[in-house]
Amino acid sequence: MQADYDPYTVSCLRILWTDPDMPHFTIEYSANLDTRVDMGEVVEIVRKAAVETGIFPLGGIRVRAIRCEHYAIAAQQHPRSSENGDRA
Repeated sequence: MQADYDPYTVSCLRILWTDPDMPHFTIEYSANLDTRVDMGEVVEIVRKAAVETGIFPLGGIRVRAIRCEHYAIAAQQHPRSSENGDRA
């Protein structure tokens, strides 16, 4: 995973955690991150971190990354879509 994110890129990555007894982590990310971030590595980092806390039941930990094809970033004037090849 690269560490040189611009503020617009970071704002497109959101992690949702639902219930402490069923720790399912869902990472929603904008399509423009595919060329910048290895999402397989991101989900593995989140999984390892959840395991290392020792507070979650191991059988309940789930980490998923969901790519969002269409997105808008507050600092931009127009919505972006991976269909037209735009990159933030």
